[in-house]
Amino acid sequence: MGKPENPAPVSTLGGAADFFVQHTQPGYLDACYECAPPRIQAALVDEVEFFRQVLDGSGRALELGCGNGRLLEALGASARQWVGVDFLAAYLRDARARRRLAPSTTLAAAQAGQLPFADAAFDVVIRAQNTLGLLGEQKLPTVQEAVRVTRPGGGRCSCSILSFLWCRAQSGTCRCTGGD
Repeated sequence: MGKPENPAPVSTLGGAADFFVQHTQPGYLDACYECAPPRIQAALVDEVEFFRQVLDGSGRALELGCGNGRLLEALGASARQWVGVDFLAAYLRDARARRRLAPSTTLAAAQAGQLPFADAAFDVVIRAQNTLGLLGEQKLPTVQEAVRVTRPGGGRCSCSILSFLWCRAQSGTCRCTGGD
């Protein structure tokens, strides 16, 4: 028995990242968001509002693991300039084709643990949802890179849908604020 003719691509990250490597067809992420249970959809709305509050007119902002640009589109006016990074070029193509991104938005295919940017290049770096959970052995390098590319006095902000679900479970609404 020989090797398959077209083996599925595999990321160097392993684990859950391999799932996304195998599901890069256009519109896939949007389909996932649309069929999510109402509590997850509410958490996604909370996530956008959280980042709007934290960003509040930032200068140059970087989103790690931007996928198909859902947050870049929603948060376009929250920063003067956006850069979105994802390790899957197919998701970045989907973002360009389907999203209304601010004209100053740039997309780059790169691994979050090896960012192609100068030290202190951004005023703020954000990471949403489960991006860090997908990174396997690259978690620590990713956090180190986020620190490296954030200017002194700038901000780094991470959030998880679980945080918003927890807030809603506790009080029926979400009033999470803050960063880093």
